[in-house]
Amino acid sequence: MRLERDRSMITISLTKSEVLMASHVGIMRRIDSLFKNYNDTVLDRKLHANNSEWAFDIDGACAELAVAKAMGVHWSGHIGSFKEPDVSEIHVRSTSRKNGHLIIRDNDPEKYTYMLVITECPNYIIVGGISGKKAKSLPKKDADENGAGAWWIGQESLHDPQMIFNYIKGNFEK
Repeated sequence: MRLERDRSMITISLTKSEVLMASHVGIMRRIDSLFKNYNDTVLDRKLHANNSEWAFDIDGACAELAVAKAMGVHWSGHIGSFKEPDVSEIHVRSTSRKNGHLIIRDNDPEKYTYMLVITECPNYIIVGGISGKKAKSLPKKDADENGAGAWWIGQESLHDPQMIFNYIKGNFEK
């Protein structure tokens, strides 16, 4: 099935209890990273200069929960498994920037779908997504001082989130 581009977005509001649960996961992830001496990339620090790593992890966890809620599936809130999908077969990427881009890196597996979420707690706008394979077929942009580039996918290039959810769950018309 070919996914047609559509600019539809899904807005999800998390309850106070959901934000609290996801925040705990974000805090546990930050502590896990600290004790494993994981360093964020220079690109991540540049993009999130106004947020602490704690806020970055909490916002990310809330965005994952919002995607799971929109999709109607369980969110595991896993800790320490960076390359595993966050929700079903989806890697969730979040930003607080209304015009933010979906960023895909060299070490991101091509076989998964990547979804962009704009965060403004307790509301989360699921903008859309793209397969890793398709994203990596586009030109790379913005190499950092270490020479590592990334794919910056504009919102206009993302597929409708509901179509992606339906495709992943097998609920699409043939």
